[in-house]
Amino acid sequence: MAESAVNKRIREAYEATSGSKVEVLALVNEGKDKKDKTKINIGQVRQWFLENKHTLKKKKAFNSYVAPEPLHEIQIDMLHYKYKQPPRDGVATAEQKKDPDYRVDRELMRTVAADRPPYAVIAIDSFTKKMHIEPMTLNAGKDWREALDKIVAAIGKPKVMYSDPDSALGGDEMKGWFTRKNIRT
Repeated sequence: MAESAVNKRIREAYEATSGSKVEVLALVNEGKDKKDKTKINIGQVRQWFLENKHTLKKKKAFNSYVAPEPLHEIQIDMLHYKYKQPPRDGVATAEQKKDPDYRVDRELMRTVAADRPPYAVIAIDSFTKKMHIEPMTLNAGKDWREALDKIVAAIGKPKVMYSDPDSALGGDEMKGWFTRKNIRT
């Protein structure tokens, strides 16, 4: 049996929208005058939904990205364990604390915190769901670079690495690392 012109218009509108009856009705009647005899009413749309079992209950837009192949995109994020960073006061001497221009020695902080790395980078291939976690001592460019080198060795080199904004990832050191590895961010 051939599909009627009304049912065809409703089906085409349904396939072009997110699937709600109101949206289908609005699209079918778009640009039609109120007195137009070819205008479709909500009852006809409801009837079409009842008769067509293949309709989806909720046809929404995609809520997440699906990679086209393995190692196309790796999603990375930083974890923070229950431990806290070593206090900066424990690293600086009394004289250094008085100096307003004093900067904390990151290398010294790495040695203080080496016995308990408080951070980790988690990486997940969004296609295969293969995952790797790499511990990190500090949230700094050098630590990120070392962790990502180990992740690339474990999972493989992706075309794209996706992450939440992080100041350590936005630094020159990491931008250079992504450029040298030919990985988009």
